[in-house]
Amino acid sequence: MKMTIISVILPLAISCFFLGTGSSGKKIDCSEYQIKKHPIVCPKYYFPLCGTDGVTYGNECFLCAKILEGAKIDLAHKGECVDCSQYPQPQKKTPGDCPNAYIPVCGTDNKTYPHVCILCAKISTTGKQIGILHKGECTKQKNG
Repeated sequence: MKMTIISVILPLAISCFFLGTGSSGKKIDCSEYQIKKHPIVCPKYYFPLCGTDGVTYGNECFLCAKILEGAKIDLAHKGECVDCSQYPQPQKKTPGDCPNAYIPVCGTDNKTYPHVCILCAKISTTGKQIGILHKGECTKQKNG
């Protein structure tokens, strides 16, 4: 019995030590997926998480599966990753030369941005990790 416990606990402790945190991300707890058999079969629900590798993972299970494969990544933030490479990176607190088209996105800070370019300007000027919760305006939650 003791040998079984050691053979389960020791690999978990070692993997936690060596996985550490990815490149400037938040440590994600993948312990519930380490016990399962490989390959990990993840549920199909969509609750996006952005990895420190810039990839959007469909949910925690997919991100953990990648980490358990040996990838040196972690959680950057909840929500979809934002690719700002196609937009100007403003130096001042201005939206830069963003398109005038109104194509709103809801940020992980629960603010509606008129265009992903405006969100990118916010990220660039504040350094905050803001992802995309969903396309369209953020909805206000009603009390009651």
